[in-house]
Amino acid sequence: MTPTKQRYLQLCHTQSDIQHHLPLLYSLARGNVVELGTRTGVSTAALLAGVEDHAGWVLSIDVDDCSELFKGHPQWEFMRGDSTDTGVAMAAYAKGAPFYLALIDTLHTTEQVSVELDLWWPHIAPGGTICVHDTETFPGVRRAITEFCDARGWSVTYVLPCNGMAVIEVPG
Repeated sequence: MTPTKQRYLQLCHTQSDIQHHLPLLYSLARGNVVELGTRTGVSTAALLAGVEDHAGWVLSIDVDDCSELFKGHPQWEFMRGDSTDTGVAMAAYAKGAPFYLALIDTLHTTEQVSVELDLWWPHIAPGGTICVHDTETFPGVRRAITEFCDARGWSVTYVLPCNGMAVIEVPG
């Protein structure tokens, strides 16, 4: 068992604001994955364990320097930058798009999540998934998701607990 897989399994049993969603993220992590918002790397561990088992690569993007979290992992790259910046999205796209999973867990405002959804969904493969964390704790997050999905006629599934997670399937 890899150190990343051990860390992922440990985090599944460690209280956090995303703990109960880690198995979901692990199961969805296949192919190229982009993570917007890294912080301490809890979700990153689940995503990396998933791509270790299912093949793929994880690109984590954050405004803070999180480059040491999984430094040296052959299936992980960190990019420091603003996830609402078109230049960052284009650089990420050049590195590994299309992505089969995007996890959005950055600033929890309607404006931030709306811009991220609009900017990143074209880089998600048909049949891929967009997950957005903190849908229950921050009403603006849910509002942005509702407006985004309603405008496209897409469905969304909300998963509890741990502050809620939206799962948006990109039509195939």
